[in-house]
Amino acid sequence: STHRNTKDISSETNAESIVIRDKDGNEVKNTTIVGTGMTVNFNNGEKILTIVVTGDINGDGKVTASDLANLKSAIIGNKILEGAYKVAGDLKEDEEIKGSDLSRLKMMIIGL
Repeated sequence: STHRNTKDISSETNAESIVIRDKDGNEVKNTTIVGTGMTVNFNNGEKILTIVVTGDINGDGKVTASDLANLKSAIIGNKILEGAYKVAGDLKEDEEIKGSDLSRLKMMIIGL
């Protein structure tokens, strides 16, 4: 499913310990929806992965009109997307944020 929660991630790993943190570094509960910018810390920081949810540009774990507005702002130069947020907005996976990404995000939101 699109909206996975932290319990799903914890149960699918072989790590001895796993801590999932929100984009501000706070540890989250097992039922939290996973969003762009969150991190998964395995075995006391032995390995840290940053989560990217395609289209989730604001990091709330959902793909909505808010993400569309953020992507549009980035395309016209009013907002800079960096790191995981840039990857989330690069729907064409060509390492550029442009109009074609905006079109794909619109289609994703309406379910096409």
